[in-house]
Amino acid sequence: MTWLRAVLLAVLALTALVLVAAFTVPASVIADRLPPPLSLEGVRGNLLAGSVDAIQFKRTPLGQLTWAFAPLALLRGEVAYDINLSGHGHHVRGRFGITPLRTAVLHHVEIEWPLRSLSNDIQWGGQLSASIETARVRHAWPDSAMATITVRHFMRPDSDIDLGSFTVELGAGSEAHQIEGHLRDIDGPLSVQATILLSGDHSYRVDGSLLPRAGTPEDIKDSFTFLGPPDISGRRAFQIAGTM
Repeated sequence: MTWLRAVLLAVLALTALVLVAAFTVPASVIADRLPPPLSLEGVRGNLLAGSVDAIQFKRTPLGQLTWAFAPLALLRGEVAYDINLSGHGHHVRGRFGITPLRTAVLHHVEIEWPLRSLSNDIQWGGQLSASIETARVRHAWPDSAMATITVRHFMRPDSDIDLGSFTVELGAGSEAHQIEGHLRDIDGPLSVQATILLSGDHSYRVDGSLLPRAGTPEDIKDSFTFLGPPDISGRRAFQIAGTM
């Protein structure tokens, strides 16, 4: 059917033209329409590839940003970009995409970020490092993840006492949309072991125990007495649960 073939070719050609037009729109045109909390300076390129000299969110400088369209991700049903955000003492690098079902997908993402700059309200101290092999996020909640998250030289707000370094290993989500993880200490005054469970209903649960090591300052030891008496090995059990 020659007419059907002609119609299909016309539709494909029109679709290609629309995509080319959309992706070649200057990025500055889109930047001018961003909501007020986000501001960009020195915008260059288009939707296929570009860069920003300075990006700010709520007047907080985030650094420089570059992006490049990843066409092969279309074979997985994703519209994805290779992103590089870098600033003073922090960076975010990796591939970020989205599916037709509005599921955000992350591949090979590396993050370095100081904890104090993550919140203006509670100033936790330390350095956050994350290596995300793959993750899927739906409705602002992880549906599956393979990642390692580490916090080094963790400090409580209004304190300069180093509580040590800790790491979390997250595994793939099960059929019930649950993600299991394991928390442990790397070094510092506290021996910590815990299991983490993230469920699809936006609930979380952490079950673990901790033990102050020899030489731990008394004020740190006393801060955990609210957990109750220790077991025969000296460890105190704790549980944290809730929804987000």
